Amino acid sequence: MFAVWNDRVGNGISEQDVHIRVFPAMQLLSYKLWKDENHNNMSYSSFEKLCKTTPEAPGVNIAAKVNAPMNLTEYNKEIRLDGKNKITTAVKEIGYPYSVEFNICADQDPMIDAVLFKGPHSVFVANWHNTGKFAFTREGYEMVFHNFSLKLGEWTKVKVEGNKDGTSLYINGELKERLEGKIGQVYNKKAERLDKIWYRETLIFPLEQLGDTEQGFKGSIRNLRCEHTNMKIYE
Repeated sequence: MFAVWNDRVGNGISEQDVHIRVFPAMQLLSYKLWKDENHNNMSYSSFEKLCKTTPEAPGVNIAAKVNAPMNLTEYNKEIRLDGKNKITTAVKEIGYPYSVEFNICADQDPMIDAVLFKGPHSVFVANWHNTGKFAFTREGYEMVFHNFSLKLGEWTKVKVEGNKDGTSLYINGELKERLEGKIGQVYNKKAERLDKIWYRETLIFPLEQLGDTEQGFKGSIRNLRCEHTNMKIYE
């Protein structure tokens, strides 16, 4: 048996986070229930290798695996976004551990809370609350990179890295902020005390579309690339 505990409701963990945590146990149970007669013939290392090559289910990719590094825009070709258009890519989203890189240049009259990337489960925005900051939303949660504001009219190289523990923002090769380990306090009415809550600031990066037809980013993007990195997903 295996369990999924819900004793920290409201801490930012997503349905995809939960799926990624329970999937290895689901694989083990599936193998034991369907192929237990072979348990003496397969070593754990062989089973682990099999798990890494077995998909979740036909047509299912909740963990958002991408088969190989992908250039989602033509090299050095500028993609123009005017705040009312969107561009569709070949990848809906990319899961842990990943790296997403792009060059960006925002117009002098930016849209507030502008949709930069959008996917089936999340949105990545620019100019959060008219501050020039990047942020992302998913399942009712909002996370903000507070340590950087995008300069208007200048090309900037951006890289976002994510794993099961948090999300990092790099600007021109320099780490600006790591969203991980945030601790908050909530009042425990029954015990009449303040309890700590550990927030999960993770993001499976949305890539299905650039921009948006209603509140999209205004500016240019080029050299959009995504790939899975060699960070460990499970420890």
